[in-house]
Amino acid sequence: MDIIWWCMYELNKFSYDDNLNYILQNIMMEENNGNFYNFSTKAENLYDSVDSDMLKNMVAMVVRKYFLNHEIVLNGKAQHVADKFFGQDDMKKLQILQAKNRIVKK
Repeated sequence: MDIIWWCMYELNKFSYDDNLNYILQNIMMEENNGNFYNFSTKAENLYDSVDSDMLKNMVAMVVRKYFLNHEIVLNGKAQHVADKFFGQDDMKKLQILQAKNRIVKK
């Protein structure tokens, strides 16, 4: 069994639903793991359930980090998430930063 998978499984069993800090930490854990479906579902659920602009901005920054650090094609679910968290201008900036990251990684 893969140790990373096992750790993610164990950490996801933790009851984090009653504490916003734990929910945000769990989203950051999913972002670091790179599972886009789990990550985006949790990020959207938190974003939609809170009224705090500060918390919404924090979730948007984690989503931005995901798009910058992972190779992701903007179609389907990824396009939906990008549209939800970023405006047109932000998307253009994000695409430029993604291209820069690809160049630097090579």
